Amino acid sequence: MIRSRAMRKWLIRACMLLAITVGGPGRFAALRAGESEGESAAEGADSVVFPLREISILDSSLDQSLLRDLTGGARGECREEPYEAIKAYPKLLSQKPIYGLVRLAPDPYQRESGTPLYFVVDESGEKPVEEEPAKEEPEEESSILDTLSSALFGKKAEKPVVEKLPKLKNTYDRLYVDLNGDLDLTNDPVVTPMKKTPTTLVRRYSGLRQAVVFKEISVPLDFGEKLGNQPVRLVPRLEIQEHEGKEYPGVGFISAVARKGSIKVGKRSYQAVLAQRYTITGRYDRTSTGLLLTSPGKPGWQDHWWGADELSAMRLVDGEYYTTSTTPLGEKLIVKPHRGDLGILRIGPGGRDLDDLSIQGSLRTEDAGLAVGESKPGRSGSLEPVTECRLPVGDYIPVYVTVKFGDLQLGISENYHRDGKQMALDRESWVHGIKIRKDKPFVWDFSTPPEVMFASPAKDQTCKPGDEITVNAVLIDPKLTIMIRRLTDTSRKEDKTVELGDGRTTTYKQPVSLDPTVTITNAAGKQIAEGPMPFG
Repeated sequence: MIRSRAMRKWLIRACMLLAITVGGPGRFAALRAGESEGESAAEGADSVVFPLREISILDSSLDQSLLRDLTGGARGECREEPYEAIKAYPKLLSQKPIYGLVRLAPDPYQRESGTPLYFVVDESGEKPVEEEPAKEEPEEESSILDTLSSALFGKKAEKPVVEKLPKLKNTYDRLYVDLNGDLDLTNDPVVTPMKKTPTTLVRRYSGLRQAVVFKEISVPLDFGEKLGNQPVRLVPRLEIQEHEGKEYPGVGFISAVARKGSIKVGKRSYQAVLAQRYTITGRYDRTSTGLLLTSPGKPGWQDHWWGADELSAMRLVDGEYYTTSTTPLGEKLIVKPHRGDLGILRIGPGGRDLDDLSIQGSLRTEDAGLAVGESKPGRSGSLEPVTECRLPVGDYIPVYVTVKFGDLQLGISENYHRDGKQMALDRESWVHGIKIRKDKPFVWDFSTPPEVMFASPAKDQTCKPGDEITVNAVLIDPKLTIMIRRLTDTSRKEDKTVELGDGRTTTYKQPVSLDPTVTITNAAGKQIAEGPMPFG
């Protein structure tokens, strides 16, 4: 139950506004800071420099919990038709060659930027290699659980249902990549699969039909005026998944190496892994480069907030903020304490009769990401909600935060929609409305009336009678240009059922989502559609 009358009025106004819309984009765009143009990491009197060594992503010493982050790779686009830009392809034997293009070292704010690398995947026609799923551990004849169950209930304990994974029949076994950049794939060597597929590079699931890890390739990328072109080692991986009877191929290029070392942030010790993850730039001194910190002796421990796994993260350790930077080659990591002024971010009731207020999540400036909440040593790395926190002076946007107003819980992010366009990349249109100053706390009280913004159709879009129009809208705070992603009543619970595959389901309880009911009427006032519209 929503206790505050004023807060209930705010919610009703939001739902009334949303009643004119249908659909709601639910995809989250991770925001990235601007890319550094410097040739080396900044070092100063307060800086501490830690050496990092190069390791293979197949190195057994890597924390297994990091593998998903390290093996995502830069995703290429795949299609059935050849590219007109390519002068010549080799003679292909497959009836369905997979043509593709991946962009390396792209500008994160320009879609068609970066070094284009064209490729095609082919089938040789040789007998496909069938790969069995990893074998399960042999079952013990009689477990302690079975013995106890038999003694108490007269029957053996039921064993959990294990999803049976199909064999992989890898028929695509030839890869041609335009490594010399002359747009002619006939003079590039064929790349064949690794003799044994590394299990750490393939995540098995029921819809996976093929997973081919090819031998390592090397691509030259520009590291700046001082270093020139440097070879960047990549591992190509083809995955084909099936959904509703149709197959979808995907090719990713995974960085073959990362950097690893022992570091300290303040007085706390960490194992650091510096990695190219979802964007291959070659250079490590980009703010989007992955910096994965784990605690020695605590496998799987990591900070869990948006941006915590990037080099640009500003980390709060024992009450002091620290920044991290590195060199283009990533052979050393520089940790430096923040010496600037701090201010206060506070959640306020805005005149409402509320005392249960809190916030947790992450914010971003132009250059860095920061956590909002309390991170306690020895915990799993998740954040504890707080009523207020100290932040470096600056202007912020929310990456993703959860705000609790009594029984009402809001999920909030930056609004990445602009004039009918989703996932806008124009940095100049961002509004850093959360302004932290040294002499005055920033009180976030949601006193600005919300508005509905149409993500589609665009203002200048035209259509003809009979055309199908997709209408998507989001709820925003026009002053801060933030987007309401979730709105739930934590005082009530409802059953949520999800499918696990093979006809199995599981049900759990979750807070009630306050989704408005949407109605659509035509020009004559006749209702033509009705249904719930989730936020986001």
